[in-house]
Amino acid sequence: APAATIPDRLIECGCWFSPNEHEAAELTGEKIGIGADGDIDMNDAACAVEHLHKKGIKNVIITCGENGSVYSDGANLIRKHCVQADAVVDPTAAND
Repeated sequence: APAATIPDRLIECGCWFSPNEHEAAELTGEKIGIGADGDIDMNDAACAVEHLHKKGIKNVIITCGENGSVYSDGANLIRKHCVQADAVVDPTAAND
């Protein structure tokens, strides 16, 4: 992070790609909306992952912070909610 332009020939070599929603928007041109209820707009997410699959990436995980994440293997698009915690115990490598 932050996202940078990546040549398609390099992207197509990857089996897994896991940008956050801001990086995904920068790399695909597809902004992933988050509703007032915290739900990820799955239509937006589908457009973003489709764009990445067309570049040759087999598995995509887009993380959306406290709003969870979406995963796609090209056939399935799955949303996972964020695990709620009472308190942060150790933030070491929290952004890695």
